[in-house]
Amino acid sequence: MTIQHNPLKVVFVPGCFDNFDGTQEELDQLITDINNTVANMTSDELDAESCPLNSAELQSVMETMAQSRNLQ
Repeated sequence: MTIQHNPLKVVFVPGCFDNFDGTQEELDQLITDINNTVANMTSDELDAESCPLNSAELQSVMETMAQSRNLQ
């Protein structure tokens, strides 16, 4: 039996690049590079490259996600 996994997907929170200091072309390339990197990683590789968030960082991420949901 073969287990199929859904491909990993990056979702950018609205406004996450508001402070990006570069051209639109550079931002487009950055987003492309991020998506390509993740698309070519296995979940094990992604796990190995990840790091845990402390409680303050996690709270910040959760607040940002809540705000983005309110904007939609």
